[in-house]
Amino acid sequence: MMLEQFKAGELHIALNARGDEGVRLDWTGRSSHRDPARILASFFGDALDRAAPGGVIEMHFEKLEHFNSSTISALIGFVRAARKSDIALKLFFDPEQKWQLLSFEALRVFEKPDGLFRLQPIGGGQAR
Repeated sequence: MMLEQFKAGELHIALNARGDEGVRLDWTGRSSHRDPARILASFFGDALDRAAPGGVIEMHFEKLEHFNSSTISALIGFVRAARKSDIALKLFFDPEQKWQLLSFEALRVFEKPDGLFRLQPIGGGQAR
């Protein structure tokens, strides 16, 4: 098991590569950088490389306190890159936090029958 950390300001992401089980990214803190796509590019690239085609990446946001609209744009780019690489992407969020519910429900347009992108609410709340 390999564990790596990404830190930029108040944003912390733990990368846990679990062999055949895929890659898990746990987001904590706050993502308020003006250009998160730039600072996250190599980290996202590494996650895609570790997952390999046919693999799975789980991104857990349930402990994240906040992210800005620029972070949503960076995530959309990552969704597209994962799909192009034939890597399944699962985003876990806490629907009890209204900002998370609204932000992640807006990403539901990327769910397709191919199953390469899934949103997964966790906790006691239910997504709409």
